[in-house]
Amino acid sequence: MRIDKIEVIPDEIPADRLISVDIRIEGNEEGFIASEFGIAFDDRLTLQEVHSDTAAGSVFSYCCVPESHMVWFSGASATAEKCATTGRGRIFTLDFLLPEQYAAGDTYYISYAWNGVDSASAFWYTAPGNDALKSLMTYSTTGSITIPNPEAPRLSHTVVALNKGETCTLTAQNVTEDGLWFSDNEEVASVKDGVITALSPGSCVISVFYTQANTLLSCEVNVRNDYWYSMADEADVTIFSADQIVTLEYPDAVGSVQWITTDPSVVTVNDGKLTALSNGTAQIIASSNGKALLKNVTVAFGEGSTDTSETDEPAPAQQSGDLNGDASIDIVDVISVNKYLLGSYHLSEAQKECADVYHDGIIDTTDGLTLLKHVVEIIPTLPVEP
Repeated sequence: MRIDKIEVIPDEIPADRLISVDIRIEGNEEGFIASEFGIAFDDRLTLQEVHSDTAAGSVFSYCCVPESHMVWFSGASATAEKCATTGRGRIFTLDFLLPEQYAAGDTYYISYAWNGVDSASAFWYTAPGNDALKSLMTYSTTGSITIPNPEAPRLSHTVVALNKGETCTLTAQNVTEDGLWFSDNEEVASVKDGVITALSPGSCVISVFYTQANTLLSCEVNVRNDYWYSMADEADVTIFSADQIVTLEYPDAVGSVQWITTDPSVVTVNDGKLTALSNGTAQIIASSNGKALLKNVTVAFGEGSTDTSETDEPAPAQQSGDLNGDASIDIVDVISVNKYLLGSYHLSEAQKECADVYHDGIIDTTDGLTLLKHVVEIIPTLPVEP
């Protein structure tokens, strides 16, 4: 269980004083079967609304006890074979009303601490491929809403989540001196001059001390056991080995998410989890409530991989309009051209040649429209010579 830590400076607090805090679960591959727990919140806060609009959150019922500043949740998935959540993801969003007398420097804590109905556990789950329920010992975790003083020293992030090998740069505001950076667990993540390097799965705290300001600033770092990527960002994904666990996340999905791979011989997808099969490139398309997102995935196995597709024969030239090289021209290629024109998608030089379907040496909206007309069989062949 994770509760977000929110920082909001006074100028950014909305007029209605509502601040949203996400509650997340990190489950095993099959997720949880049943759970019962409570969330306690600062007595200066008012719980205004609970959003349980995720697949996992929809199986929960809840009851708020305002006088005790607690909200209780209980829920269970239908069967051991079909659990409510997998991996890591948001289950609820809690909207809290700040007090009228809020001030810079305030911190309001939201915490989870619950021993379950059997006084030993709060979650019961099934291991992957096993219908036998197991009891999970609970623990405590704390989130918060903090209103920092806009003029006080602070870091650009208070919590970061990284894949192994990734880096993240922390910057400090309202300080002019160089700080002393250190990690409380160098095996999980190291830091040098504010640049964090994720080394192994686990959690640690990165801190920086400023001697003249007599200030210690900290950031919680969580290094994931597997590799998670958001469908919403522009970064491509590369898988280097068959045992690399990679999951794509559709952020803030409303309802179920439909997943499609454009080349199942290269990579398959099941509820966002990728299985790499052979070297090549494919696009993963995820759609929820009518909104589709696309991610480029490249499989690049090293020596000893199971890929046998490479031969001494030269690779055939890609067909005009076939941007992803899957030997077909379809809506995926149209989406790629439009995203490139919007500046949110990168095309290689070879892909640019394929995208220039209106053969004038320029990639513009004419190419996108021409490609679409070919997909719907208005234009029979590509490229079109102007």
